[in-house]
Amino acid sequence: MANYILRILKYSFSIFCSWGVTNLCALDNDSGLSFYVNGFLFKGKVSIIYNSGADLFNVIIGQDTYTDIYFDELADFIDSKVEKECSDDEYELQVKNWLKTY
Repeated sequence: MANYILRILKYSFSIFCSWGVTNLCALDNDSGLSFYVNGFLFKGKVSIIYNSGADLFNVIIGQDTYTDIYFDELADFIDSKVEKECSDDEYELQVKNWLKTY
């Protein structure tokens, strides 16, 4: 399951890379995947757990739990909590400002 989730996330490779992902780890019984992110909005642990009964995913970002996420919404959903909650233009400006600091 961890590899399956990773493939889903990597389908949106540029989004996945923008999170600064580290420490990928399969969860117990291969029920999901956890990793750490370093995004604009959130820095910390993200866990994705497969809910086989509903064929959906539960996502834990820090202390917040979100349920019933469809596989084709997974990357965009996580991105909205970790990296980008604004318009594309505003996000582009944030990235440019961030790059100026380096």
